Amino acid sequence: MRYPFYFLSFFFITFAFGTAFAQTGTQDSIKYYQERLAVQTKPEERGINLAMLTWFYSENGDFENAMESATEAIPLLEKAKNYEKLARTYSALGQVFQYQNNFAKTSYYAEKALQVIKLTQDKHRIISTTMNYGVSLSDEKKHQESIKVFNDALKMAIEIKDTTLIRYIYLNIASAYYDGGDYDKIFHPVKIGLELSEKTNDIGGILRGEAILGAALIRKKRFVEADEHFKKAEALLPAIKSPYYDRQMAFIRTEWASLQGNYKEAFKYQQKFYELDTLMANTQNKEKVSALETRLRMNEKELENTNLQNKLAQQKWLFIGGAIVLGLLVIIFYLQRKSLAQKHDLLQARHKLSEAELSLVQNQLESFADTVSEKNKLISQFENEIKDLRLKDTVSTHTLLDQINQARILTDEQWRDFRLKFEKLHPQFITRLHQQNPNLTDTEIQMACMIRLNFTNTQVAGMLGISNESVTKNRYRLRKKIDQSDLNTYLSAI
Repeated sequence: MRYPFYFLSFFFITFAFGTAFAQTGTQDSIKYYQERLAVQTKPEERGINLAMLTWFYSENGDFENAMESATEAIPLLEKAKNYEKLARTYSALGQVFQYQNNFAKTSYYAEKALQVIKLTQDKHRIISTTMNYGVSLSDEKKHQESIKVFNDALKMAIEIKDTTLIRYIYLNIASAYYDGGDYDKIFHPVKIGLELSEKTNDIGGILRGEAILGAALIRKKRFVEADEHFKKAEALLPAIKSPYYDRQMAFIRTEWASLQGNYKEAFKYQQKFYELDTLMANTQNKEKVSALETRLRMNEKELENTNLQNKLAQQKWLFIGGAIVLGLLVIIFYLQRKSLAQKHDLLQARHKLSEAELSLVQNQLESFADTVSEKNKLISQFENEIKDLRLKDTVSTHTLLDQINQARILTDEQWRDFRLKFEKLHPQFITRLHQQNPNLTDTEIQMACMIRLNFTNTQVAGMLGISNESVTKNRYRLRKKIDQSDLNTYLSAI
């Protein structure tokens, strides 16, 4: 498997930042933007600093922090319609996944960056982001599509006479030809890109050009010439300070040694590559390392029959250990299932008990209302009998009638008992009703509670000591006061 030669890919970020930090991606730049972020309160400014941090975290292989910064930056930048910084953030995310060899996601974010940056109508950034999208397509092995995208970017760069972008595009075209296996077409674009990089003393461009040129030469079996170009590229690695570049050089050196049959050197470079690859959370090449190590040991006659016996013994113990672990997992699973079943039974029992309690409270309230209603009927009968006797119009007669009327009305103690039972059935109802309608009287609140319980007019009349006709009028006044067309629905929703 070949790795793509997009050293310094995603040039949109590097070019657009235009600072010393953008080239090196050191801890100094991260510290600088972290300090700015700590004192920044405006959402858009926070988004800008987070976008910068996303890039530098990705440069240093700190993918977790890069993703966290991007996650916070994107909504802030979208809300502010800061398309330039938003595109930078998407490009940085693309680089995160490119380092991890997740090329499908690389293309996804590169394309999103291109869609966003087009809204700025900034030709320089559109060209840079178009170039990044071409890189991602080549990573996905869509080489013909990527070359077409690069050619489109090259035409735009030539139109605006941007030599920086032109040299980057030529180097990317050469990389695309290499990854597509079209080695004869590599030399022309890579030489142009290398010459332009040398004229401007672009260290990154020179490193890429030398590496790509060396890679093309080993495919032509010109190993000595390839070695000269690789040495020039390796001499620039300390100035770049990027584990990504170190990893790529280690990989192409592995191919250089392997194609010459020098498996000892190939294994040494592959070990270095694997260490850097693991550092960057990439495990894609473990099988190749294992294969190279086996070939090296076979050449040096280091494999002995005892190794096989040791491996068989290890497998035996692994099998025994695995069986024990499996048995423990089965026991744990059984105990967990049993515990969950017990909890489920307990919850069902509690639920049934709660339903029974609420049903009992409802029945008590209805029974209470019926009792009061019957009491009031009896009182009305006494009142009628007193009137029928045509007692003299004395003070004692009026006092007796007043006492009878007072007996129809709920006492404070009865209302408190009624309220306690009601609030068990409908917690916080009275509080919420009062909050929404602070101008209701106590009598109106009592009536609202009875309506919520679906009491009949007769039950309400008995509870409040009034006639059925008065209940109807009071319901109407309550509906108007609350300003609700459907009183029952409103009270049921509280």
